[in-house]
Amino acid sequence: TKASIDSIIIAIDVFININVNKSIYTLHSKFPAKIGDTHSDPQISFCYEEGSNIRSIAIRKATIEAAEAPLETMKFSLKFMHTLADLAKECNANALTDLASAAELGISACKMAEFNVRINIDHLSGDDIDSLQTASQNLLTECNQVMSEITQLYTNRLGW
Repeated sequence: TKASIDSIIIAIDVFININVNKSIYTLHSKFPAKIGDTHSDPQISFCYEEGSNIRSIAIRKATIEAAEAPLETMKFSLKFMHTLADLAKECNANALTDLASAAELGISACKMAEFNVRINIDHLSGDDIDSLQTASQNLLTECNQVMSEITQLYTNRLGW
C-alpha cells in the first residue's frame, strides 16, 4: 500500500542520513584539521607527529570506516529494492507508480553510496580494500538487476 511505501521511503532516508553523518563523524572527529592541532585523545594527538607511521595507520583505519558506512547503505538499499520487487507483484495497480518512484530512490541511494565507498578507498590498496571494492560492485550490480526486475513487473502490470 501507499502507506507501506511511504514508511519504507522514510526508513531509507533516515538510514542514509545516519550513515552519511557517521562517515563524516568518523573522519572529522578523529583527526584535527592540521598537524599540531590538539585533540582530546592523546593517542590520536600522538599520531599527528610529523612523519609518524601511526598517523598513517590511523588515517587508513578511519578512511576504511568511512567507506564501510555507505556500504551498509548499499546493503539496506538492496534489501529495500527486494521488498519493492515483492510488493510490485501483488500491490494495488494504482500504487505501482508510487512503487516505481520508491524504486528510483532506492537505486539512487545505492549508486550514491557506491560513489562514497569508491571515493574513500580510491587511493588505498590491500586485500581489505579489494574486499570493500568487490562488495560494493556486487551490491550495485544486484541493485541494478532488482531495479530491472521491478521495472519489468510494473510496466507489464500497467500494460506499458
